[in-house]
Amino acid sequence: ELLLGSAHCIRQGADTFTVTDWETQREITIVLDEKLSPTANAERYFKKYKKGKIDVCSFDDYVERAVTFLEYLSPSIVIHRLVADPPSKGTLFGNWSRTKTEIINAIEKRMAEKNTHQGKLASNFN
Repeated sequence: ELLLGSAHCIRQGADTFTVTDWETQREITIVLDEKLSPTANAERYFKKYKKGKIDVCSFDDYVERAVTFLEYLSPSIVIHRLVADPPSKGTLFGNWSRTKTEIINAIEKRMAEKNTHQGKLASNFN
């Protein structure tokens, strides 16, 4: 709905579009197929949603991916956000029904279990 309502503002060939959610007043960025028109991109999302074809990794898989990402990220880089609160309406998926704090706690717990930290594997790229 946000794409359709903002279609006139999206330039042809754009690969992302940032828009303010009407209800939450939060900015969200939508990934676009640059080969499609804004309207066709919206239709693509509607079709995927209706067919149940929007795949989301499991919560445990996300935690593992986040931990691996942090292990390879230089410790000199400051992380400002690993998770965010999704808009309450118009969102196809929202944080596995968990709060930001629960997700961050799970990532920190898994890092402790693995005895790892941000940048532990970063030297592999130097």
